[in-house]
Amino acid sequence: MSNQEFPKEVNANFLEDFFRNFPGFVFIKDLNNNFVHVNKNFADFHDKSKADMKNLNLSKIYSKDLALSFLKEDLETIRTHTPLINKREKRISENKEKWVLTTKMPYYNEKDEKIGIFAYCFDLSIFKNLEEDLTNIEERFNLLTNTAKEMIIIHDPEGNLTYVNKSVQKITGFKKEEMLNKNINDFIIVDEWNGVEKRKKKRFAGDFQEFLFETEIRDKNGKIIPIEVSSVPIVENEHFKGILSIARDISERKKSLKRIRKSEKKYREAYNRAELYKELFTHDINNIFQSVLTGIQLNQSYLENPELLSEESIKELRTINSIINEEILRGKNLVSNISKLSTLEKSELSLHKIDLEQVLEKVIEEVKKTYDDRDLNILIHPSEDNLYVYANDLLSDVFYNIITNSIRHNENSTPEVEINLLNENTKYSRLEFIDNGVGIRNSRKQTIFTRADYKDQSSKGSGLGLSLVKRVVEFFDGKIWVEDRVEGDYTEGSKFIIRLPKISHKEKL
Repeated sequence: MSNQEFPKEVNANFLEDFFRNFPGFVFIKDLNNNFVHVNKNFADFHDKSKADMKNLNLSKIYSKDLALSFLKEDLETIRTHTPLINKREKRISENKEKWVLTTKMPYYNEKDEKIGIFAYCFDLSIFKNLEEDLTNIEERFNLLTNTAKEMIIIHDPEGNLTYVNKSVQKITGFKKEEMLNKNINDFIIVDEWNGVEKRKKKRFAGDFQEFLFETEIRDKNGKIIPIEVSSVPIVENEHFKGILSIARDISERKKSLKRIRKSEKKYREAYNRAELYKELFTHDINNIFQSVLTGIQLNQSYLENPELLSEESIKELRTINSIINEEILRGKNLVSNISKLSTLEKSELSLHKIDLEQVLEKVIEEVKKTYDDRDLNILIHPSEDNLYVYANDLLSDVFYNIITNSIRHNENSTPEVEINLLNENTKYSRLEFIDNGVGIRNSRKQTIFTRADYKDQSSKGSGLGLSLVKRVVEFFDGKIWVEDRVEGDYTEGSKFIIRLPKISHKEKL
């Protein structure tokens, strides 16, 4: 059926439906300012029925001046053929008033003759209530977000900030007006920009899941603040409109985690040290006890068979007693070294200025007393200038352990140890302990100061001696390592090298 075949009453039916369902006022007036047709809303507002309103002149419900002004407005609309659209005006009845948006246009008959005015009015109270609702929603939103401890940030798809709550301002030091319309990248450190771009690409590709991640921002003073962010997309009609992010400052959490990890590392190292000391102590004490027991058993056999005593056997007894004494001394030193290591780990030792040459001379005297039955050749080659370092009494133990280690692991009739004191540079003093002992294989040079080396049962080991040496040297901010006495031939002996930060003789601690 074509449009021309519609029944004539279709226009009337459509108009009636419009009058019945329109939420505001609808009316038609003739050229004499009389109402021809009104909807129920308009009639109710004036406390009349639709029938009462029909053919009623506007002057019957409004003042003559107001009725005349409406008529002039209607006639002007008809004359100019120009609709009056959304005029804000007040409609008044006997006991109430209402602000409305009025639209008027000429009304034509079937002959296309202008016969009056067709008008409809939107009740502005509807919009006012909606505006109030929106205002209330906005106020509640601001109340909720501005009392939150977390930072709440909204930005558009390009990263331009459109909303920040008070926590953002408090944590970053920026005022709201300083942040709005700036880009999120202005506050995120450069290293994190790639992460921002990757997440943005996912959003534009339709990935609307929540992202939880950590990043870092800079506050107004340039301080870096670690934050944890939960971000969700703002989507309208399946189109990506922006990002809502809730972020929290995790500086304290990071610090706590760092303290926990440091504490874990500290106690793990303490446990490992305890295990090391236990193994070393058990190993060395067992060896010492075994040596002492063997000596006692030999002595016992001579006591039970005195007839076997001879001048040669008496010499052997003396040797056995010497071994027993030496092993007892080893045990004493072992206990002492464990105590010193424990004290060192607790950092209970203070430092003072020490003259390296003076300490070495005293240590050499002690070594010679310990090995008074052996022919030793220990020489010091001092530096032209006196060398001073910040250290304590444990430095003597370092030198004592290195020198006695060279003597113990020496098969020559006359063990030799040369000690060079060198002014290496403006920062460090260098000490070289060069011996003619059995030497150290290349495979062990990196491990002789470590626990792993001690587990090598094929080596004689040096107990807590070199372990103590390494820890003490590092406690003094120094370094120790070992080389061949003759480069490329470890069998010619070893060269232990210690580097310690030096100080001027004029300096005081």
